[in-house]
Amino acid sequence: LPMLDPSTVDDAFYPALGYLVGLKAGARVPAVLGLEHLTPSRDDLKAFSAAFGTSSSAAMFHIVGVTPEAPDLSAALSNGRSADVETIRLSWEDLKFAWKELDSDSNVAEVDLVSLGNPHFSLEEHGRLAQLCRGRTRHPDVRVVVT
Repeated sequence: LPMLDPSTVDDAFYPALGYLVGLKAGARVPAVLGLEHLTPSRDDLKAFSAAFGTSSSAAMFHIVGVTPEAPDLSAALSNGRSADVETIRLSWEDLKFAWKELDSDSNVAEVDLVSLGNPHFSLEEHGRLAQLCRGRTRHPDVRVVVT
């Protein structure tokens, strides 16, 4: 991944990255490098994992320096050898492509349903949602479902 400033990473980053990694990995189990300095939260990893599962048929992924089974690249590789491992460098353009794929219906003018969680909305996410909604009123034609 390109070097990322943690202050520029928002809630859209991990789903877009998970989707992109899944597209690139296909059925292969990827080892993702470059996220350790971001210290992703459980919710970040959940978002990555959910999106990864929609675009990959791999049973798992490793995030080197983040997920417990992959403290380093050698541990993530079952045989400890990196010579026969394909390296794929992701760019900002790749991430933009993934975001556009996920946001492909941005021409929709009206929203009538907001569905969050499905089914794993965490306590921290409930708190963030409460902050975002404080002092605001839901439009009467919009339904909100949180599971």
